[in-house]
Amino acid sequence: MHEDSGRRKTIDPSAYLALLEGLTHIFWNKGPYELYLRAMLRDHSELLSRLDFGATKREVSGQLVNLLRANEACYFVAGRPSSTQ
Repeated sequence: MHEDSGRRKTIDPSAYLALLEGLTHIFWNKGPYELYLRAMLRDHSELLSRLDFGATKREVSGQLVNLLRANEACYFVAGRPSSTQ
């Protein structure tokens, strides 16, 4: 995470690359991969509706990472605890 000149915290680009790689490789089969993403994004239908699950896992992961990165201010709140805590 780093801060730009406006003192807004942003996610380091290498973290997005790690997310892309992790999402692509965490599940061997596409079915469980899709179920996982749908469950994790169930509260974000605006993201799910833009993902093409007919594409490869890498392409879908890339689509998601691009959407998150383009709308980082919407999906990232610095200092917010995770929902599992």
